[in-house]
Amino acid sequence: QLKENQKAEKCVEVIAALISQYLELMEKPGIISICEIDSIDNYSKKLLRRIATSDANLLIIGGADKSSLPVDDENTSVGDARDGIRTVILGNDSDAEIEIKHLELLDKKNTFDLFLWSLRRDFPLDECKEMIDHPDVHDKIFQLCGGMTHATSRLAHTFCT
Repeated sequence: QLKENQKAEKCVEVIAALISQYLELMEKPGIISICEIDSIDNYSKKLLRRIATSDANLLIIGGADKSSLPVDDENTSVGDARDGIRTVILGNDSDAEIEIKHLELLDKKNTFDLFLWSLRRDFPLDECKEMIDHPDVHDKIFQLCGGMTHATSRLAHTFCT
């Protein structure tokens, strides 16, 4: 009988094979988007590694913060960042192509707009905006999220659950 970690390994193997085979049969590229790719668990990393080393045409879009860089200083080059992320996610022996795009943080107004927009499916926007559209709320949201889109969306979703 398989142990829990062996079951998880088998699941990763099967899921990777299914995804890879599907992408090969469809003859179209696949896209996986992971907002905090530097924070995924080990089994998800193994899954991405298996798919990335297959013949599947896959584009992985991931967000990562500066803590994912190999050295956390101003002198870290884009090449160092790319290699660091490749190693963290795909392992040392991966030759996957990685392109780094730096996205600016949102300002206070745009952070609030994203927060409000993220509430849309659970709350009527007009009522919600009227209740929370105050400078002190804008300040607190910006203080908590720092202009990061994924943090802003996550904060809004905590109100929706």
